[in-house]
Amino acid sequence: MTAMEFSPDGVLLATGDRSNGVFVWEASTGREFYALNGHTAGITDISWAPDSNVVATASEDATVRLWEMQNGNQIKNWGAHGGGTLAVEFTRDARIVTAGRDLRGKSWDAAGNAVRTFEPALPDLGTAAVLCVETDRVLVGDLTGAVRVYNAKDGAPLGELTTNPPSLATRIQTTQTQLQQSEATAAQTAAQVAAINKGIADRKAVAEAAMKAFAESQVAADAATKAKAAADADLVVKQKGATDAEVGLKATDTAKAQAAAATDAANKVLTEAQAAS
Repeated sequence: MTAMEFSPDGVLLATGDRSNGVFVWEASTGREFYALNGHTAGITDISWAPDSNVVATASEDATVRLWEMQNGNQIKNWGAHGGGTLAVEFTRDARIVTAGRDLRGKSWDAAGNAVRTFEPALPDLGTAAVLCVETDRVLVGDLTGAVRVYNAKDGAPLGELTTNPPSLATRIQTTQTQLQQSEATAAQTAAQVAAINKGIADRKAVAEAAMKAFAESQVAADAATKAKAAADADLVVKQKGATDAEVGLKATDTAKAQAAAATDAANKVLTEAQAAS
């Protein structure tokens, strides 16, 4: 036995085996309902349509086959995956998704017509495929445990699920290690910020000292300017006094010359008067 699945209404059970056989059984009695013959290699997966009237089977012969439950006839078959189809799944809205040995996930309409091949390829053999109708996401799993997620509408890859998470103890240890690393990084960052702030404070102090020195130099320059102005004014006053003194000296010299001339004239008159007498 390699595959089995109850019909959605619970009336029938379909099974498959390694000898190419597909059988449908009455679920309530266990009696054989149909033997579905057609596959040429082992059965790998079985999935029922939502209405329970059609069952899909996948096989190592690479095909997917659809069987109707009115008479047990095959209504469709197609080569889905080269090398073997390993998974088939009907969705609630009757779409079909498959996976296989060609490392691909694929989607089909209810009649088995190809809709899309999902890229990039899987790392290993595709072993499972499902479609979430609510989110319109296709999930395809492979032999390594990888699960790729695709957008069913346009086939765009959306990510990958972690299917084999580490144990709780390992995750706690990992989280603690990451926390320690984060704390060390935070401490290092804090030290760097403190150093930067100190550098800013030092530069601010230097700038303030420079501004103070500049202000003091401005005060000294203003005082020097005022002192020079006062000295210049005093010099002007002194120069004016010197000029006035020089003018007075010249007036004195002139008066002295005039007095000497008058004295000489008086002496001359006196001499002449003495000579006349």
